[in-house]
Amino acid sequence: MFSPKRDHSLEIYSGSGMLRVTIHPKPSWLEVLFEAIAIVLFSTWVVQGWTSLAFVYKALIAWAAVGTFFGLLYQFSGSEVIEIDAQKLVIEKHISVWTRRKEFAISACRNLEWWEGNEDKSPGLQCKAGWRAIRFGDRISENEGQEIIAALQKTMPEVAHQMLAFSGEMKKHFTTLDLT
Repeated sequence: MFSPKRDHSLEIYSGSGMLRVTIHPKPSWLEVLFEAIAIVLFSTWVVQGWTSLAFVYKALIAWAAVGTFFGLLYQFSGSEVIEIDAQKLVIEKHISVWTRRKEFAISACRNLEWWEGNEDKSPGLQCKAGWRAIRFGDRISENEGQEIIAALQKTMPEVAHQMLAFSGEMKKHFTTLDLT
């Protein structure tokens, strides 16, 4: 998959028992050009055969077009705000006039770590809230992720201790030597 390096404007503010991180993505013009060419080629193919497509395919293409539109809109006008205090983790994604907000109790959050991503999802930070994996800090670098974790440890060490704690299921990251 084609994925050139992205730049971000990362703002970290800490005060009054809270850590607030704002991430403004800066689009990679090469990736935007690649996406635009792919959209034009795909649109040309769809327009030529639109009347012969089944309704299900038309619906899937329309759904993909809406998703692509919001993805491009996020690249140019979106931001992500992460707020952490003693009670909750709040993740807000702002896309132009639309905001998606998720809140999680700190008492349920654990295993905060850098996540490298895969072919379907971009890299960022990840933690567990209950049984669910929560990913945020979309497309930030590993250094930016470590900077956020360090700011959390410096600002709110008790909250950082809770969020960085690993459960028994995470022992797969470590090798036991059994040197007795």
